[in-house]
Amino acid sequence: MIKNNKDIKEADYEELDKNEKIKDRSKDNSKNALFITRFFSWIIDFVIVYFVAILIASPFLNSSNLVKLSDERDKVINNYIESKIDINEYLGETYSLSYQIAKHTGIYSIINIVIEILYFVVLQFYTGGLTLGRKLTKIRLKSYNGELSINQLIVRCLLINLVFSQLLSFVFLLFNIEIVFVIGSLICEFLQYTFIILAAIFIIARNDRRSLHDLICNTYVVKEG
Repeated sequence: MIKNNKDIKEADYEELDKNEKIKDRSKDNSKNALFITRFFSWIIDFVIVYFVAILIASPFLNSSNLVKLSDERDKVINNYIESKIDINEYLGETYSLSYQIAKHTGIYSIINIVIEILYFVVLQFYTGGLTLGRKLTKIRLKSYNGELSINQLIVRCLLINLVFSQLLSFVFLLFNIEIVFVIGSLICEFLQYTFIILAAIFIIARNDRRSLHDLICNTYVVKEG
């Protein structure tokens, strides 16, 4: 019984020490990465993932059909600018063409989602919060819980790396109903980009420079070197 009480006390002390370290870390915000640095890191990572996904998906895409659909969409836009069609015709034709393009690029969506998970979850887990973008901008993702967990990285990936909207948009595409895909995708993209804007505002406005997804995942980003 005495041993159990001792173990409990030691556990309490460890928890107290952990909480004190978190409090001390939260008071020192000078090492936390600036918004502009995090933004450039995010852009670099986004471009890397985009080009890798395009490179892998290219052999599976019908380029001629995609070019034709893109040209048709450009024609619709020009017709609307020149007042040849009204807003209802413009939206109807644009949404229809977007749906057709999405059907032709479904394989790209799958590849892109897989690469984003590998890059933003698996890679960061094994590098301790580093991506190529963070490496180049000399910043690192860290956790207040100690080591970064897979769960933290998955939630961050869904929230800030567009995976959430891409996954749901692909699910809506599987229904093979144009109106379901269009409305579902619009709602997902609105929610996703609203979250990204809020995340940016949080980094700029908060003294500790933590974003909305940092608060949700109990993480922070620091400068290195």
